[in-house]
Amino acid sequence: MKILIIAEFFQKGGTISFLKKILKVNYNIGVKSALLMEKHLKNMEIEAICKKYNVKFQYYPSRKKLFYTPY
Repeated sequence: MKILIIAEFFQKGGTISFLKKILKVNYNIGVKSALLMEKHLKNMEIEAICKKYNVKFQYYPSRKKLFYTPY
């Protein structure tokens, strides 16, 4: 099974923690994952976790503020 995760997270809240856990769980149960994130979310810790759990990650251009609705 393959899963594409489209990540959107902020410095506060539990979304980064959840992302780390889901990457680890997918790895442990043998699910191949890929992570897609906006360029402004570039995070060395997430990249290291992706490498550790053999997750392919890719960045796409950040959306313009006009199309971005923060939570």
